[in-house]
Amino acid sequence: MKKGEDLIISGKTKPERSIKMDVNFEIPLTVKDLKYEHLFDDVAINSIPNEFHVEAHNVKNMTFTVKMLIPFKQYREAKDGIATYIDKDVPTGSYDIIISGDANENADEVILKIKASQTIASDKNGDFVYEYPTKPFPNGTVDLFLGQDKKEIRIIL
Repeated sequence: MKKGEDLIISGKTKPERSIKMDVNFEIPLTVKDLKYEHLFDDVAINSIPNEFHVEAHNVKNMTFTVKMLIPFKQYREAKDGIATYIDKDVPTGSYDIIISGDANENADEVILKIKASQTIASDKNGDFVYEYPTKPFPNGTVDLFLGQDKKEIRIIL
């Protein structure tokens, strides 16, 4: 699928049921002057409840910045080279997010591991449809979990 297209997820389950959906992906970042940074531009949050789990590997720390009217920043020290940020029930809207920090001394690369969780609800007939924007996804493989089912999605430019 081409980056930026909406991924349409649809199916049938029991009526008026909530289904958990997780999207997992990794982003390798090149370290420059012992620093790393990645911008997620225009991330769409479409529903609540939701949860975001971000891990930066091979780092000393991580700053998670959400650009709104004023920047909202969260700083995390790493433990054993991994810095973690978790946020739940982020209000719906579109956000610019910057993940940055200091890499470990001999690091050439930092790996960001991202997990985004949302809930999809089925209607009174058990049908569900959800459009997931792929703009923030990296090129490469994204793992989508819908309930217990896993699907690999390949994102290309």
